[in-house]
Amino acid sequence: MRTSAMTVIVLAATLICGTSISAQELASSARSREAISRVQPGLEQALAGMDTQYGTPIFIRVFKEEMELELWVDVGGRFALFRTYDICAGSGDLGPKLKEGDLQCPEGFYYTGSNDLNPLSSFHLSFDIRYPNAYDRELKRTGSAIMIHGACVSIGCFAMTNERVEEIYALADAALRCGQPFFRVHVFPFRMTDQNMERHHGSEWRSFWDNLREGYDHFEKEWRPPDVRVASDSYVFVSTQLGSEHDWADRLVDAAIERTEHQVRYDGSYRSIDYPWGDVPDDIGVCTDLVIRAYRVLGTDLQREVHEDMARAFSEYPGIWGHTSPDANIDHRRVPNLQVFFRRHGTELAVTDAPTDYRPGDLVTWMLPGNLPHIGIVTNRRSADEERPLIVHNIGRGPEIEDALFEYPITGHYRFEVNRSGFPGDSQS
Repeated sequence: MRTSAMTVIVLAATLICGTSISAQELASSARSREAISRVQPGLEQALAGMDTQYGTPIFIRVFKEEMELELWVDVGGRFALFRTYDICAGSGDLGPKLKEGDLQCPEGFYYTGSNDLNPLSSFHLSFDIRYPNAYDRELKRTGSAIMIHGACVSIGCFAMTNERVEEIYALADAALRCGQPFFRVHVFPFRMTDQNMERHHGSEWRSFWDNLREGYDHFEKEWRPPDVRVASDSYVFVSTQLGSEHDWADRLVDAAIERTEHQVRYDGSYRSIDYPWGDVPDDIGVCTDLVIRAYRVLGTDLQREVHEDMARAFSEYPGIWGHTSPDANIDHRRVPNLQVFFRRHGTELAVTDAPTDYRPGDLVTWMLPGNLPHIGIVTNRRSADEERPLIVHNIGRGPEIEDALFEYPITGHYRFEVNRSGFPGDSQS
């Protein structure tokens, strides 16, 4: 929490998602609630005119030279331009941000998740775009806290008027509450047309901008922002699947992969945490914390689910730690407990040596050397030889994606589906 004045609220999805299911929890404040209530009716009316609804997934593009921010919304699986907002203030020149304190606004491909919204910002309302990304870190670029915010003042951020940022913030808040795991923010030096590229032909950043244009053109062709990866000091772009925001497995995989953007020190020490929705500090964690945090993006709190199940059926869980009652601080962070929970409330699947038996979103447990239990999530990405699905896990080096499915003896294979509200759904093997 940024401050004790911040509260966490749950809004009924009938208010923001157009359904009868519960919405995802997000941080809120009196200021953000007042701002949202002020702009929501007008936004709802405008979105209805585009045959979509408040809470639909969003996508943001920023153009530095033009000082414009585009906000796009999902309409039937493709994105359509909702509004273009003038950027009130920026700083620096065209070209990427290189280091802390250079006053440059970054250029590249970024994203915002549910933990990045700040309803108590010193700049009215704000959200972080997660600079530096994996590409920036490979090039040793430094800096932090690059925001889109209000107050019309910038030292490296994209500043809007308070009136404009309230609309942008409200749409971001609603999209995340309604299940979008994160929204992408693509920042370009200018609109990457042939004419503009030729106008900046002699720039020292031309090769970098050529790479950015690949992502720009990808969206202009498909009207869906691509998945962005990094290979050999370049961005690589992959088409996103239609409807993936609405499928629990794709959303879980997206949320797990998003965790690889975080720098996490491996630390499984016992800590007292809040309940429910308690968590250890974001910069520490173990393999189970990756799974817990991914499911929370979908609205499922494994801390609470495991604790309540243990309170009902404590004898069903391993007694290897000598406890005589449930402990909400640690129980959900232990692999053997998660195995029991997923077996009781999800689907326990066969352990085989056939890669095709492991589907995106499946949970796999292993026994590492030294009798150390481990857990990870099967992704929709493939190994270099296309034979195996890649695994996202934290084996000690922080969250990462690896070709690790058959690296260690598999001790369990599970599927724990949740519907759009975060409640367990009907599993199909």
